[in-house]
Amino acid sequence: MTFGILVKGPAGQTWMDSTLITWNMVEVFTVNAGDSITKTYDSLAGREFMAIQIPLEVPKVDSYTYEKTIVVAGNQVSVYGGNQIAEIVVLCR
Repeated sequence: MTFGILVKGPAGQTWMDSTLITWNMVEVFTVNAGDSITKTYDSLAGREFMAIQIPLEVPKVDSYTYEKTIVVAGNQVSVYGGNQIAEIVVLCR
């Protein structure tokens, strides 16, 4: 669920909707090492999405194999790969 400020004009037209111009957190979820997850946000279709990973238990090595691959397509976020657990933060505007 997204919250924000909605200002409508006298004829009911939208003058300003803060949920369209500010990034709002949609969900935070955990993806285990080697797991793949795809989430679809039907109620927020038409919005712009972004996903950020926060690696947990990051190894002290020069290899980036611990990083997960995140693909955002429309209102769908897919996360896969990586040999470490990570928190995924999904935002939309």
